[in-house]
Amino acid sequence: MWHLCCNLMKVVFKTRYPVPFLRMILILLLSLISGTYYLKISRQNEAVPISAAAMSVSSIVPDINLIDRSPQFVRRQLSIGRNQTFSELMESQGFDGITVNQVYETAKDVYNLARIQAGKTMTLTLTPDNKFERLEYIIDPIQTLAVSTSEEGMKAEMLQKSVETRLEDLGGYIHGSLYASIERLGEQDELVINFADIFEWDIDFFTELQEGDSFRIIYEKKYVDGAAYAYGNILAAELTNKNKVYTAIGYQRNGKNEFFSPDGKAMKKAFLASPLKFSRISAGFSHSRFHPILKKRRPHYGIDYAAPTGTPVRSIGNGKVILAGWAGGGGKTIKIQHDREIATVYCHLSKFARGIKNGAGVSQGQVIGYVGSTGLATGPHLDFRFLKNGRYVNFLSIKSPQAAPLSAAEIASFQTASSNIIRQLSDVTLREAKEDMMASASPVTAIY
Repeated sequence: MWHLCCNLMKVVFKTRYPVPFLRMILILLLSLISGTYYLKISRQNEAVPISAAAMSVSSIVPDINLIDRSPQFVRRQLSIGRNQTFSELMESQGFDGITVNQVYETAKDVYNLARIQAGKTMTLTLTPDNKFERLEYIIDPIQTLAVSTSEEGMKAEMLQKSVETRLEDLGGYIHGSLYASIERLGEQDELVINFADIFEWDIDFFTELQEGDSFRIIYEKKYVDGAAYAYGNILAAELTNKNKVYTAIGYQRNGKNEFFSPDGKAMKKAFLASPLKFSRISAGFSHSRFHPILKKRRPHYGIDYAAPTGTPVRSIGNGKVILAGWAGGGGKTIKIQHDREIATVYCHLSKFARGIKNGAGVSQGQVIGYVGSTGLATGPHLDFRFLKNGRYVNFLSIKSPQAAPLSAAEIASFQTASSNIIRQLSDVTLREAKEDMMASASPVTAIY
């Protein structure tokens, strides 16, 4: 068609005869033919619509056979409330008594669920129809109780995490108190107490420490999942007090970790340096002191330790309770006979510890009562008295006899084992522990 139009155009424009009108007609005719042809070609090139039925829908509609129709289990994390029992917790989630008892009995040989603690978390897994599937209770960072159902019935197990024990050291100068100084260096009160326990026969940590005294400790620290959570044994410790150096090395004797000086003498002595771990002396031994209540002068044959009501009071040595009751102005009082010569008296207690009564045996360091203000007392404190052959003696002037030292055979083994740790202890850097110092040690998380 297009070629035909072109040929006609050539003929018209090359004719010899001047016929203008005819040429115009031919031009219009050729334009009409050309336009019709162009329109036809354009319509042929347009997209042909496809019916919905012919479209493939596999890409937008999932295969019904691939839809996950498996049962979906439900997990619930529950926080144990104050005074809430295991039965109450389970029943609040809709479990019947039979299921609760079955879970409890299954777990009993592994862990007693009656001992669950407020604030801890228990995770329950339920089937789609709300039946019991699994229980997990985190006892501490290491142990988790798991009770689950299986084809054989219910079973209980204790899941254990691995513990990494690292050997670490700490050294510093004392500013304020030992507790505050160690805390400023990034460690916790458990390490303070363990350290103080080593030297408690020689040092009263509240009354005898001085500004600028120093300490060094090599100790074990336990980690779970990379986080510190508890302390292990102290391997060696050093305390410099009033320019006198006390050094203690841990050594296993008779299956127990005991502490000895580098020459093999026991750190442990017959009596503790104080019946309270941390306190202050508010009144000393005196043959004539003005009594704040009676308003007259009279002897004060004891040492007054000021401390808050409820502070634990310890027996300074092994012995037998010969009095646990009311003693006039002394209020609630305990008297302990340690041997044929020595007895100690603990006055103004708020209450006695469980099991403390006349005739009861006590061991050194055992909590026997709690600080109070019973009897003739103006405020909470412990009036502690020391008797030798029936006569009151100033306890602060007493030099306590040592426990049995290492034998000659044990000393050789002890010195071989301790030589390396003594060198390490002397190399521990002493750091300042003032209030503006930032802690740099890995903090221990309390777990129970």
